[in-house]
Amino acid sequence: MAYCVLVVNPGSTSTKLAVFEGDKRLFDRSLSHSAEDLAGFKTIASQYEFRRKALMKALEEENF
Repeated sequence: MAYCVLVVNPGSTSTKLAVFEGDKRLFDRSLSHSAEDLAGFKTIASQYEFRRKALMKALEEENF
């Protein structure tokens, strides 16, 4: 049975994500975050829950 890997790259105004099964890319997306969305957070670490929700929504939309 092949394994799946979720790759997440949080940038300053976006979060890039991809899902791989073995070496085959199944899905990738870049989620843009407006300056207004991020203005209430002091650090990138404090954005964790905000970005996690956006990531989970994207995965659900792709039926993962």
